[in-house]
Amino acid sequence: MKICKGVSASPGLVLGQVSRLERHVETFSTGPFDPERELRQLEDAVRTAQSELDCMAERAASTRRASCCKFSKASTSASKSSRVS
Repeated sequence: MKICKGVSASPGLVLGQVSRLERHVETFSTGPFDPERELRQLEDAVRTAQSELDCMAERAASTRRASCCKFSKASTSASKSSRVS
Protein backbone atom coordinates (compact mmCIF):
# COMPACT_ATOMS: atom_id res chain seq x y z
CA MET A 1 0.00 0.00 0.00
CA LYS A 2 1.28 3.42 -0.98
CA ILE A 3 0.53 6.39 1.23
CA CYS A 4 -0.01 9.72 -0.59
CA LYS A 5 0.18 12.92 1.41
CA GLY A 6 -1.44 16.13 0.31
CA VAL A 7 -4.30 18.50 0.98
CA SER A 8 -7.57 16.73 1.60
CA ALA A 9 -11.04 17.97 0.74
CA SER A 10 -12.50 16.49 3.94
CA PRO A 11 -11.07 14.73 6.99
CA GLY A 12 -10.89 10.94 7.20
CA LEU A 13 -9.47 7.92 5.43
CA VAL A 14 -10.31 6.86 1.91
CA LEU A 15 -9.70 3.64 0.06
CA GLY A 16 -9.89 3.67 -3.72
CA GLN A 17 -8.44 5.09 -6.88
CA VAL A 18 -6.33 8.22 -6.61
CA SER A 19 -5.81 10.85 -9.27
CA ARG A 20 -2.88 13.18 -8.98
CA LEU A 21 -2.70 16.65 -10.45
CA GLU A 22 0.79 17.53 -11.57
CA ARG A 23 1.67 20.94 -12.82
CA HIS A 24 4.01 20.89 -15.78
CA VAL A 25 5.99 23.93 -16.76
CA GLU A 26 5.75 24.50 -20.50
CA THR A 27 8.90 25.58 -22.19
CA PHE A 28 9.07 27.17 -25.58
CA SER A 29 12.05 27.43 -27.79
CA THR A 30 12.74 29.02 -31.09
CA GLY A 31 12.39 26.16 -33.46
CA PRO A 32 13.16 25.76 -37.12
CA PHE A 33 10.30 28.10 -38.08
CA ASP A 34 10.31 30.09 -41.27
CA PRO A 35 7.95 33.05 -40.77
CA GLU A 36 8.18 34.11 -44.42
CA ARG A 37 7.17 30.62 -45.58
CA GLU A 38 4.26 30.54 -43.13
CA LEU A 39 3.10 33.95 -44.36
CA ARG A 40 3.20 32.71 -47.99
CA GLN A 41 1.19 29.63 -47.02
CA LEU A 42 -1.38 31.79 -45.22
CA GLU A 43 -1.73 34.11 -48.21
CA ASP A 44 -2.12 31.12 -50.55
CA ALA A 45 -4.80 29.63 -48.29
CA VAL A 46 -6.70 32.93 -48.19
CA ARG A 47 -6.55 33.25 -52.00
CA THR A 48 -7.78 29.68 -52.43
CA ALA A 49 -10.63 30.20 -49.96
CA GLN A 50 -11.68 33.45 -51.67
CA SER A 51 -11.63 31.76 -55.07
CA GLU A 52 -13.79 28.89 -53.80
CA LEU A 53 -16.25 31.32 -52.20
CA ASP A 54 -16.48 33.33 -55.44
CA CYS A 55 -17.24 30.13 -57.40
CA MET A 56 -19.92 29.13 -54.88
CA ALA A 57 -21.51 32.58 -55.05
CA GLU A 58 -21.55 32.49 -58.86
CA ARG A 59 -23.16 29.03 -58.90
CA ALA A 60 -25.77 30.16 -56.37
CA ALA A 61 -26.55 33.28 -58.40
CA SER A 62 -26.94 31.33 -61.66
CA THR A 63 -29.16 28.76 -59.94
CA ARG A 64 -31.28 31.53 -58.47
CA ARG A 65 -31.64 33.22 -61.87
CA ALA A 66 -32.64 29.92 -63.50
CA SER A 67 -35.27 29.17 -60.86
CA CYS A 68 -36.66 32.73 -61.12
CA CYS A 69 -36.99 32.32 -64.89
CA LYS A 70 -38.83 29.01 -64.47
CA PHE A 71 -41.17 30.56 -61.91
CA SER A 72 -41.78 33.59 -64.11
CA LYS A 73 -42.61 31.41 -67.16
CA ALA A 74 -44.89 29.18 -65.08
CA SER A 75 -46.81 32.10 -63.60
CA THR A 76 -47.14 33.74 -67.04
CA SER A 77 -48.53 30.50 -68.52
CA ALA A 78 -50.97 30.14 -65.61
CA SER A 79 -52.25 33.68 -66.00
CA LYS A 80 -52.73 33.25 -69.77
CA SER A 81 -54.70 30.04 -69.29
CA SER A 82 -56.92 31.64 -66.66
CA ARG A 83 -57.75 34.50 -69.05
CA VAL A 84 -58.78 32.09 -71.81
CA SER A 85 -61.25 30.24 -69.56
